[in-house]
Amino acid sequence: PADAPVRYVSRYAAEAYCAWLSERAPAGYRVALPTEAQWEFAARGGSAVSADDFDRKTPYTGSLEEFEWFAGPSSSHNKVQEAGLLRPNPLHLHDMLGNLSEMTHSLYQIEYYQGRTGGYVARGGNFLTSKKELRTAYRVEQPFYLWEGPTGGVRQNAKPTLGLRLV
Repeated sequence: PADAPVRYVSRYAAEAYCAWLSERAPAGYRVALPTEAQWEFAARGGSAVSADDFDRKTPYTGSLEEFEWFAGPSSSHNKVQEAGLLRPNPLHLHDMLGNLSEMTHSLYQIEYYQGRTGGYVARGGNFLTSKKELRTAYRVEQPFYLWEGPTGGVRQNAKPTLGLRLV
């Protein structure tokens, strides 16, 4: 569908696309994957919410089902959904939690500001994440490459549950 979120994209393809878009952007503008801090600021509602609402698990006043997709028959039915079908968050951004996990520019650390780095960070959960787990602080390490066994070898990590959002 035309409004399907972009998925099955590796981190390397996402970075190449950002570079391609940046070359075509007006002077002084750059397109990139968000840092982990930028992504969380947007997911929590940014400056459009009070400090108390910003610190909550989710920035919504209604039920989570009105705003975000999560696993199960009461929401996503364990399938990716078209973008923009549910209500947006306070910054008018759709599907910040659930639907697809969103890759960030940040490398994974146990705490996102310290420690040894690993893969990169994906935020927000996806259509297979349970309602109980879905929150603005949800983060997962994604490897740059996946091992597919002795006959499959190594390939870039591009999954049906992983997508992107650009800044």
